[in-house]
Amino acid sequence: VAKMPASRPVVGSKGGAQFCTYDSQKVAVGATLDTQWGVKQCFLDKNGSPDFKFTKCMLEGVKLSAGEEIKMGNWYYQCEIKRNNRWANVKLVGCVDTNGDKAGNGVVWKNKNGQ
Repeated sequence: VAKMPASRPVVGSKGGAQFCTYDSQKVAVGATLDTQWGVKQCFLDKNGSPDFKFTKCMLEGVKLSAGEEIKMGNWYYQCEIKRNNRWANVKLVGCVDTNGDKAGNGVVWKNKNGQ
């Protein structure tokens, strides 16, 4: 699954208002922007400079909160947001076994014949 670090925003001010810039889009402080990697929010860091943080992951258009799991097809994915909210990733955490139950990575299970 694709990963992308949060790009360093361009600091700008327009009429005293501060904003972040992402792919030439201006995002006001407090506003969010949906990207293919996740939902990014523009905020002022401790130095008063505009910066982005991830608030959610994005998987095929579905927004997931940190720690949230989703089943897609025969797979289970989980959102993780790390590095001081600068990094968002969706990781594979399990699959569906032959009985339709969730099996975690590395789990060995028996099929209906006990094998």
